[in-house]
Amino acid sequence: MKKLIVVTILLMFIIAQGIASETSSTKRIGLGLQSAPFPIFGLSGIYNISKQWSAQTIFRYKTIDVDFLSFRCLYRFKQTENHSLYVNSLLGYFYDDSVSEEILGPEQTDSALGFGFGFGFEYFFKSLPEIGWNVEVDYIRINFEEKWWDYDYKPFSLIMLGLGINYYF
Repeated sequence: MKKLIVVTILLMFIIAQGIASETSSTKRIGLGLQSAPFPIFGLSGIYNISKQWSAQTIFRYKTIDVDFLSFRCLYRFKQTENHSLYVNSLLGYFYDDSVSEEILGPEQTDSALGFGFGFGFEYFFKSLPEIGWNVEVDYIRINFEEKWWDYDYKPFSLIMLGLGINYYF
């Protein structure tokens, strides 16, 4: 399963690169880091579908406790040469191995789907126009639902601060 996720992400980037090379220069690809929530970062890939719409994938694997693969849609409703304001929506798959224990058999973990939405601000310095810095506020709900041992692991929601940096080419 893990290899399938990595291969899928790599294929998405290769296909998007081919599409971007055949289209106008306003459609760019960005690669970088995005926090979700700060200070936990994942690898980020952004494809600007049009001047206003972007698709983003954030992938985090084998770090602290929760790993995830999320897909986001960004709508940039206000743009200037150096910055943009946007809203986003998120759908993701989250995997938590912090509840792992050996109980007469294999390790037990929990995974769930999550969704969310938010708004953000991305800024490009004039001296570094390829690098986008962003800050955002997001609401996210992850539907963990498992009664495990004596630990009641329920769905939760949170409002989080996100930070990111992406290199666009």
